[in-house]
Amino acid sequence: MPPSNSIQPAATPTPIISNLQRWYVPAIGELIGTAMFLYLAVGGADAVSRGASEGTAILGVAFAFGGFGRISGAHFNPAITLANLIVGTISIPKSILYSVCQLLGATLGVAMARGVTPSTEHLGQTNHLLMTTEERNLSAPMAPFPIGFTLFSCHLFACRYTNASINPARAFATSVISHSFTRNHWIYWLGPLGGGIMAAAL
Repeated sequence: MPPSNSIQPAATPTPIISNLQRWYVPAIGELIGTAMFLYLAVGGADAVSRGASEGTAILGVAFAFGGFGRISGAHFNPAITLANLIVGTISIPKSILYSVCQLLGATLGVAMARGVTPSTEHLGQTNHLLMTTEERNLSAPMAPFPIGFTLFSCHLFACRYTNASINPARAFATSVISHSFTRNHWIYWLGPLGGGIMAAAL
């Protein structure tokens, strides 16, 4: 019988807890984070179009990335998830789970934004960029702010040409909520996913 003051080994986590930490918590983080991302980005873009400061959109996007970066990596974009899959930082099953959660979260976020805005005319003017955070990067804690600024800049310069979607989840969500899938919808998947592949190759 060991003495009463002996140090006992730390208990190993159960398989259920381990799976929660590795799969379900990050997946839920992607769902909620993408919903928040789209809600704040759409709302911010609408506010800017009505005369509010550009910082409204930037801070909204930065808040979403900063809040969920350590939970799931804050992909919020199937193209980002594809790039991470190619470079080997995420498995195929987890990438599929992430992408499904992103589509569901994006639809939820756009639906909430539509519910609190007077009209839907600005839903197609939201800015998104292929961007995520890397915890090994020393500047990762400050990443949400340049991400938000880059997203806004991308919207500012690209909106007149392509509506600046740059996120398949955003394109899917706005099409679902507006009940309008155009014949060119595939472009908003091919472009970002192709960009994700190119980014991973670099």
